[in-house]
Amino acid sequence: MSESTPGMRPREVLMQSGAPRPELTGEEALLLDRTHVLFLALDRKGCVSRWNRAMAELTGIPAAAVLGQPLPLSVFAEESRPMARSFFSASTQQSEATIELEMCGLDGGRRRMAWSRNGSPLDALAVVLTGTDITARHETEMRLRAEEAQARLLVEGSLGMICTHDLNGYLLSINPFAAANLGYTPEELVGRYMLDFMDVEHQHGWQSYWDAMAARGEEEGLLYVNRKDGSLCVIAFRNKLVQIPGAEPFVIGHGIDLTEKIEAEEKLRALMRQRESILESVGDGIYGLDMEGRIVFVNRAGAQLLGFTPEEMQGQPIHRLIHHSRADGMPYPESQCPVLATLHRAGPVRVRGDVFWKKDGMSIPVEYVACPLTHDGRTTGAVVAFQDVTERRQLDRMKDEFISTVSHELRTPLTSLRAALGLLSSGALAERPDRAEQMLDLAISNCNRLVFLVNDILDFERIGAGRLHLDCAEISAEELLREAVQRQAASASRAGLRFRVDAEPVRLWVDGGRIQQALSRLLANAIKFSPPNTEIAVRAQAVNEKEALIEVRDHGRGIPPEMLDSIFDRFRQGDASDSRASGGTGLGLALCRGLVNLHGGRIWAESTVGLGSSFFLTLPRAVSAFDKPMS
Repeated sequence: MSESTPGMRPREVLMQSGAPRPELTGEEALLLDRTHVLFLALDRKGCVSRWNRAMAELTGIPAAAVLGQPLPLSVFAEESRPMARSFFSASTQQSEATIELEMCGLDGGRRRMAWSRNGSPLDALAVVLTGTDITARHETEMRLRAEEAQARLLVEGSLGMICTHDLNGYLLSINPFAAANLGYTPEELVGRYMLDFMDVEHQHGWQSYWDAMAARGEEEGLLYVNRKDGSLCVIAFRNKLVQIPGAEPFVIGHGIDLTEKIEAEEKLRALMRQRESILESVGDGIYGLDMEGRIVFVNRAGAQLLGFTPEEMQGQPIHRLIHHSRADGMPYPESQCPVLATLHRAGPVRVRGDVFWKKDGMSIPVEYVACPLTHDGRTTGAVVAFQDVTERRQLDRMKDEFISTVSHELRTPLTSLRAALGLLSSGALAERPDRAEQMLDLAISNCNRLVFLVNDILDFERIGAGRLHLDCAEISAEELLREAVQRQAASASRAGLRFRVDAEPVRLWVDGGRIQQALSRLLANAIKFSPPNTEIAVRAQAVNEKEALIEVRDHGRGIPPEMLDSIFDRFRQGDASDSRASGGTGLGLALCRGLVNLHGGRIWAESTVGLGSSFFLTLPRAVSAFDKPMS
């Protein structure tokens, strides 16, 4: 027998010589006893003929107890015994095979063994079996399988989007959730090129993505891909390059679908823009407060009314900023502030007759409504909408003056009319026909004055309601001016005034009656405020092919510069005493502006105090018959 090499496996020991032999040598038997590999041999009757020390140590059964006996299956775990019976059967002695079986150790623990079965080169043996302890390897494999299964479940059951792709951009795998989110199955996506799912405008970051992978091995950002139905899906991703020795590198990616979040944010931004647009388009002031009474927002109109910018008011305590004092300058205690009280009340508060203080220290009269803001039944702040009522108060004052003036204007001619008619009806002037005729003239004059006043009021109302229509025709400017002057000639003569008409040969396309109405008001005003023995000039000239300019100039006391823009407003005169001293309702110039505007023209005044005033109005010139505008 050739000398065996230390560390050889039992099978290698037996197969060292290929010729069949009747028995093991002593050296071979010693070597098999010293190896840690399990070794047993069965004779042709299926009885144990070899049982090395490793078998004895594992099972606790000495060789002497089993030699010549059938193989004790009790050394195998119960579930492994049927397979062991078949595997160790002598009838299969000619076939080589391997199997893994659970064996019961002496300490009560289980060991996983990998058995190999081979035919024996010895005449006395039918089959040789060797076993290797693979418990640790088996446990490692089982743990790896469990971890792999767990990882697979985590990936497949994840509500995130998980995928892998190769370094050419082709998908290697994708979890079901991600595929379903895009409208596909995983099988439809694996192997597809990623750029196939992106529009051209969303491919601009593709190269920078690969540059980052090459430089850092990872990248994150937003990915815009198309779903199967064509809708856009926005994914926030974080990808990492994976390099495993012996395997092709790949990229694993994790993503979150932000589409709904981005759409919701865009809707929120749209609502915010809409809210800001509404706040900015409202002429009233609007501001919001937190529970400490500090301003959290204010629209631009509100800030401008108070002389601030919105940024200056942001975060400021409202009471100390604009509501610290009453109208008379006395301090306004915070405990009595209606705005702050709203923070602790269930309903809105409406306040009239209050004042807010501007940045420059001036106060403005205001009316406001303060409403609490609630969330889940809890007050979180308040919103206040306020109006500067300065103009309204001025308008109310002008209305009061107008009513007083109109009452005076109505009472005066009515009194004269009643007196004249009373004298006539009593017969007191029967013997004095000349005096009776004067009374009739007086009655007619006062009737005309009343008709004039009522027509002014009615026409002004029609213009405001858009119900005053024009009946335009071609007319000479000189003819129009001379007719207007003729109507006021008697009044001018009584006041010791004279007219001068200077008109270029200009033809106008106007409603003659309405322009006469406007010119009569301008000439009447000139007569009222001109000193005796002065001249009122009326002239007309062409401005261009489409417009003509008419001017009425007097040498009266003039108009203060600060009033030149407001005298055309309704109920406006120099002051209330003008109407009382010279007559008038305060509607004359406003009516003139309305009539001129209806013709598409403009009206304005220029004046020097103490030297007189000039009133200008532009009117459309007549054009060819084919180009004349419709009335």
